[in-house]
Amino acid sequence: MRRHVLRALVPCVAVGLTACASMSNMKFWEQGYEFQAGTLPVAELRRALVCDTPTEDADVTLFDAGDALRSSPLGSSLEAGSLDLVPSSSYLVVEQGQRRTGGYSIEMLPEATLTDEGVLKLTGTWLEPGADRMTIQILTSVCVLLEVPAQPYNRVEVYDREGTLRASWSRPEQ
Repeated sequence: MRRHVLRALVPCVAVGLTACASMSNMKFWEQGYEFQAGTLPVAELRRALVCDTPTEDADVTLFDAGDALRSSPLGSSLEAGSLDLVPSSSYLVVEQGQRRTGGYSIEMLPEATLTDEGVLKLTGTWLEPGADRMTIQILTSVCVLLEVPAQPYNRVEVYDREGTLRASWSRPEQ
């Protein structure tokens, strides 16, 4: 009986291995992630007046996981260690850039747009002190910590309400 099972099993295994060998050119990991274009929720978790941004340029950084955020200098500035960061989310830090006075802020909209190409587009209002306002004389670098659904975004773009691109981030080539 054992011989009959082996005789039947050997051709099946051979056919299976032949099929696998003929698929050697198929690289499933190169086909990429299929993004579902549409609107995604954006939640503000925390903000800080001083994030140690080294330049006057706005910036955005994506963290695929809470642990990566916690271990970064931005995570320290935003005291991310005290937050309950979940694995089903990705985290963004949007920085306004270094300013010489107070009175600056960023107000991000609670929704973002995701394209089929994996580009996450956020919009916010860049607030600046009025010319007739008193301001404190201190170096500030406002930043905002945002939570978005976890996806392998290829690029993040941050626009102001006028449609001007303020900051972008691209996933490094692997």
